[in-house]
Amino acid sequence: AQRLDFGDALKAAWGKTWNTLGDPPINYIIHTAPVDHGKYKHYHWHVAFFPRLSIPAGVEIGSGAYVNSTPPELAAEYLRKAPRVPRKKK
Repeated sequence: AQRLDFGDALKAAWGKTWNTLGDPPINYIIHTAPVDHGKYKHYHWHVAFFPRLSIPAGVEIGSGAYVNSTPPELAAEYLRKAPRVPRKKK
């Protein structure tokens, strides 16, 4: 059941991204528990995905961290209004 829930959530997130941003290239990272065999009750498995919307420049190249030029509140509002069904590929 959890796999289906995760798949539905991922499909919804990617679908909204495709429908609002026009199918940009996307990088995603799967964050798993640390491998040192410690007991991390607070840690949870999750996925982060990042649409590549701009060209990396000085800050990104120098630090390895990407600058988000859109406030998260504005991005969340924009994505909440987006349709849930992903656009079909041609």
